[in-house]
Amino acid sequence: HTFSLGENSNYSYIDFIIDDESKSLENNKDHATTTTTDIFALIEIQVNQYIRQNIPMTPTWLDPRNDSDAAILRERARSRLLPKNLTGAIRLVEIGSSTHSADCHGGGEGVIDFNTCCGTHVPSLGHLQMIKFFRMERVKPTIMRVYFAAGKRLMKVMDGMYDTQAGITSMLSCTDVDQVKRVEQLLEDKKVKEKDMKALKDKLCNFHVKGVVDQCCVNGDGSGGSLAVVDLGDVDMGYMTMLSNAALEEIGRDDVILLLVGGEDGSDEGSFLLIGNKVIVDQVGKEVASMFEGRGGGKNGKFQGKGSKVRTFLGKVEEFLGEAMKAK
Repeated sequence: HTFSLGENSNYSYIDFIIDDESKSLENNKDHATTTTTDIFALIEIQVNQYIRQNIPMTPTWLDPRNDSDAAILRERARSRLLPKNLTGAIRLVEIGSSTHSADCHGGGEGVIDFNTCCGTHVPSLGHLQMIKFFRMERVKPTIMRVYFAAGKRLMKVMDGMYDTQAGITSMLSCTDVDQVKRVEQLLEDKKVKEKDMKALKDKLCNFHVKGVVDQCCVNGDGSGGSLAVVDLGDVDMGYMTMLSNAALEEIGRDDVILLLVGGEDGSDEGSFLLIGNKVIVDQVGKEVASMFEGRGGGKNGKFQGKGSKVRTFLGKVEEFLGEAMKAK
């Protein structure tokens, strides 16, 4: 529902829009400077004051074809433009009444708002119990949407927030007022550990690069190129890619093929990366994936995938690649 908050509020009107789980409040004002956190805090206080006063909400019907009704629509009702082809009576809702205490509108008559609305309404604002604004977001330059809850839904939200905070307090082993500082500390520790892990990963990669280069030198026959097949253990594809790039750069030749596999220790399932000579890799990539009982894809000298038998058939695949290099 929309209602005016009075001239003293420096605020035009607000829209209450009901959705599945939450409600939003849209500020429609030509002056975006009024859509501030302080303004909405004041609105929240004023709306809760109206709720505590248990101001009535009364539906009524007016027919624009009736002169007296038309005069009321022009002089009292606040509404968006009605369709030109609209016929018959129009439903309006009055929040407050002319006989209600005048102080509910900051002076003057007791009507807070009187406008067109066809929705379902509580008989009085007291049924809302309380309203709480949670956050704001700008929809358009002159429109702010505010998310809020009221009544039983507010109680449900607050219960959930309390349970969440209690759980976080327990996990962080701190009081609720120290949660932010504790999380900031954990995030800072995480950054330091990530930096340390990267340094260790770089050192491990350099160690593996040396092993791959040495294997290429041993397996090279001087004419058919060099082949290196390495089971790297429990590593991911990102590490295998970093290692292969570093190894190929170190070797500096285009007649090399690297087959790197990785997966959880003790498991036959894992990932594989076949990289090197473009002609051979593009030719045998799908066959390698099939031999590993898996699938993959790639081109231009790089083929990667996953298989269910990467360790069982690793030796067999190595023999296959050796034959392919000799036959090129």
